[in-house]
Amino acid sequence: MDRLRHLVPVVLLSLMISSNSAFGQKRILDRAKKAIYQLDYQDAQNELKLYLKKNDNQANNLFYLISARCYGDPESPYFDVDTAYKIVSQANYQEIPFDPKMDKVVCKSFKACSDTVENRKDMYASILFHQAMDKNEVDVLKTFIQKYGQHELLKAKATSTIHALEYEKAKKGNRILHYSNFIENYPEAEQVELAEAALDKLRYERVRRVHKVREYEIFLEKYPTSLYTAEVVELIEKARWEYCVRAESVYRYQEYLNHYPNSSHTGEAYSIIEKLQWKQILQRNEIAYYRWFVQIYPQSEYNRLAKSKLFEALWQEARETSTIESYQRFIREYPNTKEARLAQQAIDVILLELIDDVDNTAPLLLNNDYE
Repeated sequence: MDRLRHLVPVVLLSLMISSNSAFGQKRILDRAKKAIYQLDYQDAQNELKLYLKKNDNQANNLFYLISARCYGDPESPYFDVDTAYKIVSQANYQEIPFDPKMDKVVCKSFKACSDTVENRKDMYASILFHQAMDKNEVDVLKTFIQKYGQHELLKAKATSTIHALEYEKAKKGNRILHYSNFIENYPEAEQVELAEAALDKLRYERVRRVHKVREYEIFLEKYPTSLYTAEVVELIEKARWEYCVRAESVYRYQEYLNHYPNSSHTGEAYSIIEKLQWKQILQRNEIAYYRWFVQIYPQSEYNRLAKSKLFEALWQEARETSTIESYQRFIREYPNTKEARLAQQAIDVILLELIDDVDNTAPLLLNNDYE
């Protein structure tokens, strides 16, 4: 309120500049001056109404404009942009008498480009623009663009503010859907690159939480240019290795080695495959498998045991079948062993039994022939 008390010199100057004052008009202005000085706004507006010989609304608007010019003029001792804006925003600016010099000063105080203020409509748009900017709401700014989109500079500023507000909204939500909608709705926004980076990170974090090979592969298929491609490739290998460890399957380890022959786990994978295969062979306990293991893993820690098991299995087979062929096969593989000598003795016994059988059956055959 005290601020308006200092308006007297500027108000008088503005009124005198914008009028062809006569003696009677001067008295009206004096009364308006006195009313403003005494902070009697209703009397001041009434005097201005008489001065303009127009309606109350126009007198009221002129009062606001004069006050705003005082606060909006950078050369005024009462210069205050915020106060000037608050005062002038209350008026219907389109109905205010136009003063190119002073109105440009007012618009300048609102940080609007003076070059765009070529007529009353431009100036009014500038004021509405700053009103919309003060509200800082997307819908309000969009409404302004719809009505005053022909003002390229103001439209660009309003659009930029919309982009900033929508990006902050997406950033606050920090979800894939939020950033995706922002990029789709505002592809020309300068924040798109930031939104894409944030979106890329969220997608990476989501697939990492799932931590499944197929999900990683889908990620690489959909987003081959992702900043996290290298990390995802490493995670695929890690996930496959973890799956092998859980599965304890020779097939899974071999599959892993097919994909990653030079992995840091390559040596460990081969060692585990060897152990798993040896475990399977022990369960089967068959000659062919023991023989295969001895040939495939000549340097294995289980090689000596495998040879021993093969020896035992072959000797057991020979004894169980008790044929010349099985004993001879054993002797060929282990000629200088105690069991080989036993095998030879067993062969001799079998041959003697065969001879005895022949001797016993020969007379019967001869008798049958004579008969």
